Amino acid sequence: MLRSLRPSALVLSVLALGLVPLLTGCLDTKYSLGPAESATVNVAYVGDWDVIDRSDPAKERKSHIVIRNIDNKRYFVEWTEPDHADKPSRFVGFTADVKGVAFAHLRSLSDDGTIPDSHLIMRVELRENGQQLALRNLHKEYFDDKNLDSDAKLRQVVEKGLDDSAMYDDDEVMAVKVPSK
Repeated sequence: MLRSLRPSALVLSVLALGLVPLLTGCLDTKYSLGPAESATVNVAYVGDWDVIDRSDPAKERKSHIVIRNIDNKRYFVEWTEPDHADKPSRFVGFTADVKGVAFAHLRSLSDDGTIPDSHLIMRVELRENGQQLALRNLHKEYFDDKNLDSDAKLRQVVEKGLDDSAMYDDDEVMAVKVPSK
């Protein structure tokens, strides 16, 4: 979810911009990789997740992600930073599959009820038997010269760049599933 995914910088940006919990430089677009109407929820994503600080995996103060199933098509997502526990960032989203790879489309839920025209798109992947969630933002600059003017064009560009590291931000966010109580 960001350029050099740093959760604290992420939240500061979100709070400052009132948009999405991801840094500038990430792809925020009105186009999607598939229609929300035909999306389905993968319940393996549903749960509570703690973001790992890869430089210090035992670190106590962790960002927290909550993912819930809304209607078997869309997810509710909440991102909370430890220093801003009273100001979580909230989203509604869906996933679309591109050649077997899932991409989340997240639209921020604002306090004033406005709905943004665009959404953030990121690659999502479950690892370690569904106990780890890897999130990787699409790098906005990769798409700048691609003349995106439709859902079909976005999908075509993503299909071509699926394995191209230049299409993604440098770092990925890794979260571990919190055991159910």
